[in-house]
Amino acid sequence: MGHRKLTKEQDCIANHHQGHARVAAVAGSGKTENMIELVWRTVSRGTPPGRILVILFNRDATNDFDVRLTRRFSQEEVNRESLRVRTFHALGKSICELFEKKKLLRNKSLETRGWVMDSMAKATLKEAVGRVTNRFQGDSADLKDEFTSFIDIVKADILPAEDVFDKTSVQPTLKSLFLQAFALFEEERERQNIRFFADLIADPVYLMYHQPKMREFIEDRVDLIICDEAQDMNPVQQKLVEYIAGTRANVVAVGDIDQCIYEWRGADPRHLLTEFSRHYHPVTNYQLSHTFRYGHKLSLMANHLIQHNLLREDTFCVSHESCPKTDVSLRWQRHDKLGRSVMQQIADQWIEDGNDWGDLAVLVRDNA
Repeated sequence: MGHRKLTKEQDCIANHHQGHARVAAVAGSGKTENMIELVWRTVSRGTPPGRILVILFNRDATNDFDVRLTRRFSQEEVNRESLRVRTFHALGKSICELFEKKKLLRNKSLETRGWVMDSMAKATLKEAVGRVTNRFQGDSADLKDEFTSFIDIVKADILPAEDVFDKTSVQPTLKSLFLQAFALFEEERERQNIRFFADLIADPVYLMYHQPKMREFIEDRVDLIICDEAQDMNPVQQKLVEYIAGTRANVVAVGDIDQCIYEWRGADPRHLLTEFSRHYHPVTNYQLSHTFRYGHKLSLMANHLIQHNLLREDTFCVSHESCPKTDVSLRWQRHDKLGRSVMQQIADQWIEDGNDWGDLAVLVRDNA
């Protein structure tokens, strides 16, 4: 892994070559370099690069992975050109284009302007309010925002909108309104012949879910699929991976339940926690328990705090011996003689000690 020797845990993962695998990785455990080494060793054993697919969550992560992967392959003068590193949306877009070419999906343009979706959501919500209650409450920003979030959650799931609503925390009294508004929203999207980002995945997955024969156009084309940040996968993303894998590909899911941040957008950490092993049985379970990001004091504090989360892996984060010392201190919120808050006192002292503002980070619970 670069200039650092692999830990025993990392070496086991990099040598994985048979069956499905699930990797529980703590924060800062070097999982990106570990995935790159897994790819490299898989190719070294004879798997063509074109039969490997790596799926990451955003463009920045994809670009970074691509650069580092190319650097690793160039060390051995091996061509990795056909090896695919994609985001879920890029993958969905390519499948949409394939299905459009085969006349399985209607040709639509991708709409990337967020205000267009917001405007459409507001308009269809207003129309639904008129139909359902004969009075318009759609000017409420909170109601519009809640409906927009509902649209994203529906398109993140494989279930009908009615069933998805029952899983949300939205007031039950809004059910008929939101279902009517969602139907109108989809009708308007069809009329305008557009797709939003969520539709790039939802449209082809829904087609393959209801018409299984359509899966033959994408399944069994690769031997290895690596999914990063698997704790944040939603049901349609899970189905997409399942359809691409078919009966041929080994699937390696890498993630950290403690870092699931997209539940508000339909992600379900239970997929990585339990459901992945049930669906892809048998599965080899690995752990990356050493962090290279911070020292032992912070690891210990984080372990004690995260134990209060009941939906998580049985993992314990340990700082690697190469980590620099990380100091942790507790300061009570008291103003000093100059009237400065404790935050101001710490910041002023930081600068007085010769440090830069750019090296100081402040985490707050809310904007207040």
